[in-house]
Amino acid sequence: MKNDYLNYFKPNVLIALIVFTTTGLLAIKIHWGIPLATVAVNMSILKIISTKIWSKKWINWMFWVDDVSGRYEGTIKYQFIIDGKTTSGTKKHVKLIVQNGFRLKATSFTMEEDGSQSSPSSNIGMHIQKTLDDKHFELIYNYLNSGNTSKGFQPHYGTDYLKIITDQNGNQKLSGNYFTDRDPQTRGVYINMKKVSNDLFHEF
Repeated sequence: MKNDYLNYFKPNVLIALIVFTTTGLLAIKIHWGIPLATVAVNMSILKIISTKIWSKKWINWMFWVDDVSGRYEGTIKYQFIIDGKTTSGTKKHVKLIVQNGFRLKATSFTMEEDGSQSSPSSNIGMHIQKTLDDKHFELIYNYLNSGNTSKGFQPHYGTDYLKIITDQNGNQKLSGNYFTDRDPQTRGVYINMKKVSNDLFHEF
């Protein structure tokens, strides 16, 4: 959901927070006679936590999702089949993951040999879950690639399956694969994608 402020909160923490806030509002009403809209205040507090301060060390324990935002750089290895012949290659690839307490968004692009950005993609929906060993996270999402009309690449849809791993030193990297609905279909893998910074700037 676009504005689901409750999505990434730990359930027991969320319940305790709402009970604590509601109890406080009732006490204010009884003691000072000031009526406050309980639902509105609770939602305002949750929104502030989710959008403004969710990543602070003293507050992010409320969420079951780690902070995976940042700029990841590595290589994309692609392949496609034309007339029964498989063609493959590699390009530098960049993923920008934007995150707060209720939303994740991924933007991706490849780099051409001349340093220009090509084939930007933006996600459509996002599912995040813990890996089976409960140590890392998996991202699954569909995306729309705007294509590159100057090179004859038409817009298309695709799906990414990513695993984000955080090591003992806090360094993050991602691996995974993708496939598209292009005709002929393209697919590939992400290689050595490491988080290099928190800089989310791009020129498109």
